[in-house]
Amino acid sequence: MQPSKKLAPWLKSKVERPKVKLYVAWYSAGEWRKVKEASVDSDRFEASYAEWQAMAEGALKDLHAAGLVADKFQVHAAPLLAWCLAHAKVNDAAARSEFVAQQSAKLDSNAD
Repeated sequence: MQPSKKLAPWLKSKVERPKVKLYVAWYSAGEWRKVKEASVDSDRFEASYAEWQAMAEGALKDLHAAGLVADKFQVHAAPLLAWCLAHAKVNDAAARSEFVAQQSAKLDSNAD
């Protein structure tokens, strides 16, 4: 018999921690193509939108399975590229991630 991996009730935190919401960059087929074409790291993209979509759906499912609160954040090429220009960033994975983090934070603060 394997030992239980669950904590005893008296060892669990009595304080409920607020859940942090994560956002995953999400694209329509057309926007994915535009962002990929304008990126400096297009080699990091999947070969096709269908492959990207399968990977992204799997990542979102994995986040949910790990107990994390995650949602899709629709990325449109024009605002992303304008943001990159305004912040002196190239369109790479780090910039796209930062863009989603900043824009989703605005979205969450407006919801309060």
